[in-house]
Amino acid sequence: MKEIFVLTGSTGWVGRNFLHELQMRYPPDMFNKRVIAFGSCRKNILSTAYPSSNKITIPIYPLTLIKEKVNQIENLNLIHTAFATREKINELGLKKYIETNQEITNNVITSIKNKKNVKSLIISSGAAGFFNNKNKTNKKLEKDPYGFLKLEEEKKFCEISNPLILRIYGLTGKFIRDPNIFAFGNFITSAIHKKRIVLKSTREVIRSYVFAGDIAKGGLSWLNSDNNNCEIINASTLKINLKDLAQRISDIYNLPDLISDINHDLDKDDYSCDASKFKKLLSKFSIIEQDLDTQIIETYKYLKFNLNKH
Repeated sequence: MKEIFVLTGSTGWVGRNFLHELQMRYPPDMFNKRVIAFGSCRKNILSTAYPSSNKITIPIYPLTLIKEKVNQIENLNLIHTAFATREKINELGLKKYIETNQEITNNVITSIKNKKNVKSLIISSGAAGFFNNKNKTNKKLEKDPYGFLKLEEEKKFCEISNPLILRIYGLTGKFIRDPNIFAFGNFITSAIHKKRIVLKSTREVIRSYVFAGDIAKGGLSWLNSDNNNCEIINASTLKINLKDLAQRISDIYNLPDLISDINHDLDKDDYSCDASKFKKLLSKFSIIEQDLDTQIIETYKYLKFNLNKH
């Protein structure tokens, strides 16, 4: 029996990259038979990887229907990317934010927990690891609800299956959402408008990044392999100081000199990780990781083409 891919969060940044990569692996006439995509609401989206003569409509089902839709599926590959991001806390309020994410997690877990042939890939966040490493005083939900809920979700999936959990720190590449929320996207937007990049932080800021396409390729390769051990991997391929990142973008696109006022006496703002395990995963499946310049250029190309949509 052929596996069916079940994808949650299909219209998000990571989810769209998985949809795109799955199109690269299945022809148009097979795609909707092998992939079931879920989002926050029902909609249809156009394929992105097929030529215009072969474009198809991909139905996105509400996540509330996931148990019903997967009930009869025996061999299931789950790709779980759905989650309300940190930015939604102010919009929803803390109580509703917690309820929303716990409902997402519980809906997905309920749909697979009694199935025998399930492989699960869970997209998590470096925030889960940071929360787990905090001291007891700061290890409270209200201190970091996003990190708390991500860690809680990881534990729940590990209780019922042997998932591969990929913790993302910073993301680059196509299908980027809300670019100005993130430093990388903000810098690229400045480059598109030929504006000088301004570093707002007075502290040295260090971030880890990964190309979204590498997440999709690595994750799908793992799902199609014989590996089935519960493992948590920091999904990153490079670590960089944001001043160096801004300088590299400025150099590539011939921008005016960047502005920064970093006080090196202040503690660093370091949200980074050891990338060795993810690099090893990519290497195992002969996936060539995208270097910094490629990540910059591909993100620029996507944002420039889709600028009016953001």
